[in-house]
Amino acid sequence: MFPLRFANNSYFFSGSFEEDLNNSLCPILIDPGWQNSLLAEKLLTLQSDLGPSGFLNLRAEVQKDKQSFWLATSGSTGEPKLILKSMSQLEKEIDFWLNETSPVAFLIHENLLIHLTVPLCFIFGLIWGFLIPRKLKLPVSTETSKFPPNSCLITVPAILQNLVQAGSPLPSFIITSGSKLQLQLTREIRNLGKSKVIEIYGSTETGAMGFRDPLWKSRFTLLPRVEAETNREDLLRVKSPWVSEYSHLGTQLTEDGFFQTQDLGDLNETGWNLTGRADRIIKRNGKRISLDQIESLYSEAKICKEIAVVSVNDVEDNPTIHLFFSALPGKTKEDLASFAKIEIPPSHQPQQIYEIESLPKLPNGKTDYENLKQIARKQLLGAFGFRKSEEDLLLPWETYLKNIVQSMVSQAKSDKNVVDAFAFSNAHLIEDLGLDSLRWHALILAIEKKLGYGIPVEERNTAFFLTINGILEYLNQIESV
Repeated sequence: MFPLRFANNSYFFSGSFEEDLNNSLCPILIDPGWQNSLLAEKLLTLQSDLGPSGFLNLRAEVQKDKQSFWLATSGSTGEPKLILKSMSQLEKEIDFWLNETSPVAFLIHENLLIHLTVPLCFIFGLIWGFLIPRKLKLPVSTETSKFPPNSCLITVPAILQNLVQAGSPLPSFIITSGSKLQLQLTREIRNLGKSKVIEIYGSTETGAMGFRDPLWKSRFTLLPRVEAETNREDLLRVKSPWVSEYSHLGTQLTEDGFFQTQDLGDLNETGWNLTGRADRIIKRNGKRISLDQIESLYSEAKICKEIAVVSVNDVEDNPTIHLFFSALPGKTKEDLASFAKIEIPPSHQPQQIYEIESLPKLPNGKTDYENLKQIARKQLLGAFGFRKSEEDLLLPWETYLKNIVQSMVSQAKSDKNVVDAFAFSNAHLIEDLGLDSLRWHALILAIEKKLGYGIPVEERNTAFFLTINGILEYLNQIESV
């Protein structure tokens, strides 16, 4: 049985992590923010039955390296996944970074104080905030209000941007990862002229793939032991000693040993130019549009403190673009709209612009795009017109759900027999309604209205929400707690 650890920083600094590894326990390291969620309950179940079947077959793989562990990640998609890592794999990557020709050789020669803003249960935080400082015997602090001379900040772009916009003095060295630094932010840091910045490109699955000095370079230099190529869709494929072969679902590699990323860009002899992710590309009026590119275009306005763009489908399944931003002092939503009329092509302009105090963040520091999508969908649902009366809320769950689904499907299907068969047949998935469609999210909102609280994203992403019977099982479980 693999022990489940809600791995806060004290779990690592107290020696508990090494103790688990030395005892060959292969712990499952979970973000403490997931505690008390249905996802955590499902992971606890995995401890006893080791399901799904792919997970069961990985016990032999774990035994190959006694110092193995699982990292739980939601990556950029919000979809939970367990990745099998090993200390020998991480040590190979660390050996690359800690040599005289490394872009971070200053770690070896400078007597640095490491300032950590990233949880250690994430691969970037674990390597740069714990394993490397421990190997070099460098002190670690979580203080970010001031940086003594010879400080190195381990951070993510969102936190770095907040420091710059707050006018906080920056440290001598900055190592960042998690998402690509926006051009406007790199210009501001360069103009300050005080910091050396190294941006690491990689993921939990791949480990580090490349690096760049974002103040002067747009392309990432791939690491010497990383073999890379692109497929027909210009998505990057990589092979290296620190790519993880297994997730809890089984092997992640193709037959030729490559890991297929969802990162889009162009690769040539000078490096890899990351332009976005495949799941951040939409088709609008037959044209491919990158949501990441829209963010980059609007960031040029010097109006936004933070900016994020999402796309959700309307009732007719056409993509709609929604832009969220927090304004710099003295700037307004009208300023952004005026900038867009002149500088942004019509194809890249959003249907809705929302000004908010700050963007929601995932525990790993990345923008919580799923949260923003929910806000956008609720805006669209206002036009959808689906409402439930107070009397409906008193109905038993089975009747309540049946009425909701029949109401929705009848708008698209005129044959009532088809509607009845759809609504409560285990053979039909909610997917028939259009999984991740506006109608599906209207169903979720109706359930939340009767519950009286929101259902966490990680719970909505479980198999419970693929069928009506699954939803009923989920509701029975939470009401029996």
